[in-house]
Amino acid sequence: MSSGLLLLGLAFAGTLDLRYAEAIGVPSGGSAAPDGTEMPRSNTRPLATPATHINTDRELALNAALERELALTSEHLQYRKRELRWTISIIVMSGVVLVLLSWMLIANVRHRRALLVLAEQDGLTGLPNRRRTVEKATAALAAAAVGHRPLTLALLDLDHFKKINDRCGHAIGDHVLKEFARLSRGVLRAADTLGRWGGEEFLLVLPDTQIESAVAIVQRMQSALAEVQLPETVPELSVSFSAGLATRTTHAQSLDEVIACADAALYEAKNGGRNLLRLDRETRRAAASAVLLALGDPVSS
Repeated sequence: MSSGLLLLGLAFAGTLDLRYAEAIGVPSGGSAAPDGTEMPRSNTRPLATPATHINTDRELALNAALERELALTSEHLQYRKRELRWTISIIVMSGVVLVLLSWMLIANVRHRRALLVLAEQDGLTGLPNRRRTVEKATAALAAAAVGHRPLTLALLDLDHFKKINDRCGHAIGDHVLKEFARLSRGVLRAADTLGRWGGEEFLLVLPDTQIESAVAIVQRMQSALAEVQLPETVPELSVSFSAGLATRTTHAQSLDEVIACADAALYEAKNGGRNLLRLDRETRRAAASAVLLALGDPVSS
């Protein structure tokens, strides 16, 4: 009887120990019951140890460091994006400024060229104006003097030009002037200069040209100008010019002196009936007889 009570007490105490272990979360370890059968294992989690707490703190600290690094990287990327946008903006603005400056430079060069053309060119005919013609004639005369080369000047005057303007109108007169310039360019050489001297008068500069060659050039210009037709309402009028030629001689050295000689010869051509070529006195003396006979201008005493 006492032995049975002892076994019953031990079994009750073992049950209490098991329940206490389960309450505090300690695994039972599969201990055997008093009757020899194995007790079932407990499903409760083990208690956290100090090592577990340390690992968790490290992971939290590492995650926080990674988050800070990620935030700094994102901020750095945003800064680089802003810097790239500013760089692109500066490059674009610099390109625009460069294009604008280039356009202004080109426009300025074109404007200066246009002013230079206006200062040196006759607006109607496109020929050199009087000032530019004087410059080119002076340079040609100086070169002829240095190199002891021949030089011939010719003053040309369109015949009956006032009548053409009065009878046909100024538009036809302007057309005659422009056609004279255009047709003359087709006859003259690259070194020759034909400039508008004033109104319907022109100065022709022929460097390295003896009087015989100069006469031939002027005659070709007369033939070319004959192609210009006036309205049928004025059949009595035609387009032609008279010319006075002079060469640089010992009696005519400066530009003014040679031009004065050519002007005197032009006066003779106008008085002789127009559409004529005449040589000044000194040039006639030096010219070949064949040239004078062709011009109908024999040597006079």
